[in-house]
Amino acid sequence: MKLTNENIMHVAEEMEQYCGKHKVDSRQRKRVSLAIEEILLNLQSHFGSDMEFSCTKKTYLGFPLLRISLAGESFDPLTSDSEDEYDELMHSVIMPEDTKPTWKYINGENRITISVTKRIKRGMLFTIEEAHHVINERMGDMLAQVEGGT
Repeated sequence: MKLTNENIMHVAEEMEQYCGKHKVDSRQRKRVSLAIEEILLNLQSHFGSDMEFSCTKKTYLGFPLLRISLAGESFDPLTSDSEDEYDELMHSVIMPEDTKPTWKYINGENRITISVTKRIKRGMLFTIEEAHHVINERMGDMLAQVEGGT
């Protein structure tokens, strides 16, 4: 799809609904939607609205993920070149820790991944990496018990 304002809004709304299905709280869903809009608008201002991009929604260990892919020159839409303090403040508000956006440039393609953490017991946030670490620890404990005969 093209990087038009309509498509940008559509992708942001779709991901907000997808997060809702995975029990992400409403404030966090709104921040995710704003982060997606900001990222796509940064791509649009750099590449233009005629540039094609694709989006894929997934879950990893129960956490919603969005992958955005766009062929072309290397451009990191997560960094702000602006010297304006207001832009920097907005960037920190829109891209909070619980959206975990990452950017990579691989084989001529810009790849942005937004992994959403969810609030779990007592307001604690787990990132995908933390969840993966906990699972690996538990698997190691279970393997040690099996090997030890307990």
